[in-house]
Amino acid sequence: MKQIVKLRVKELANYQGSYYLDWWQNGKRHYEYLKLYIDLTPNAPRAVKAKNKEVEEIAMNVRNQRENELMTNPYGINTDKKKTTICEYIASFKNGQAIGLHTIRHIKLFFGGDFLIAKITKEMIYDFYEYLCKTVSPKTTNMYLRKMHACLKQAAMEHLMDGSALNNFPRAPQTKKPVTYLTPEELTKLKATTIRGKESTRAFLFACFTGLRFSDVRKLTWKEVTEDNYLLFSQQKTQIDNYGNAYAYTQLPLNEQALEVLGERGEPNERIFKKLPNAMNVNRSLKTWAKKAGVDKNIHFHISRHTFGVIMLQSGVDIYTVSKLLGHDSVTTTSKYYANLTQEKAVEAVAKFPKI
Repeated sequence: MKQIVKLRVKELANYQGSYYLDWWQNGKRHYEYLKLYIDLTPNAPRAVKAKNKEVEEIAMNVRNQRENELMTNPYGINTDKKKTTICEYIASFKNGQAIGLHTIRHIKLFFGGDFLIAKITKEMIYDFYEYLCKTVSPKTTNMYLRKMHACLKQAAMEHLMDGSALNNFPRAPQTKKPVTYLTPEELTKLKATTIRGKESTRAFLFACFTGLRFSDVRKLTWKEVTEDNYLLFSQQKTQIDNYGNAYAYTQLPLNEQALEVLGERGEPNERIFKKLPNAMNVNRSLKTWAKKAGVDKNIHFHISRHTFGVIMLQSGVDIYTVSKLLGHDSVTTTSKYYANLTQEKAVEAVAKFPKI
């Protein structure tokens, strides 16, 4: 898609470059200098190139926000930054728009309306944090705070507000809940039970045998299933950028049970689970399914992913391999969810130490 707002670099002295935006609005050409600088030294060392990349990503984020503002705001881009309000700014972020809208709603409820982003203070942030703690769950509080922090951090980089207001940004304490998963016996019960929402149950079982997220199961096509029974796909959450482009791929071997769920191969561009409803309706079907099968657990689609991880660990697969199969960025993420299980394995391993 053709860019309406262009990101450019002005060359300065001493091999320095300054990012600025260039766009047409109401028949006039506008410029906005972002006060973001890069090093244009030829054959720069790797550390300098990495820093340039970080600055470029920030500048591109600003460009995307301005283009969104130009396309959606009847008055175009607000060239007077000092008049930018916090709710307008959060709404300009394309990523996580649903969370952004909920955050905006609570900001307006607590503060009695919108206000200039330049006026925000540390005290206001902490007051809002205390309000959220009393109003929503700790998990939801942190979800809204993360959204707010990401937006305000960007605003501080654009010199729209005082960045010191973000120091020691609050976070609600959360109690760790044990991971809910299904045992092989419970999976057997479910597999033997049929309900009307067959596509939902088929997708759930496939996820139990592969560890895929709902977002990945839903978009799978037959061309992503190789002839030698591998899944070759990009994970929606960790391998696709903000513009929908894949920058990495996962290669996942399919076991016999997963292949059984897939059934007969379709056309390359055809979705494997083409009649799969949205997540809310899928979870509703899964709860009906569990009740009919006599599985007394609060079942939802993500339990399938935990089921895969737990069964792999309990079958003796090491946590590093499980981490790779689940597509986690780090084994630390895997350990966070399955710490109690890895501890059990550690106790078993130490008990096997030979007598000397």
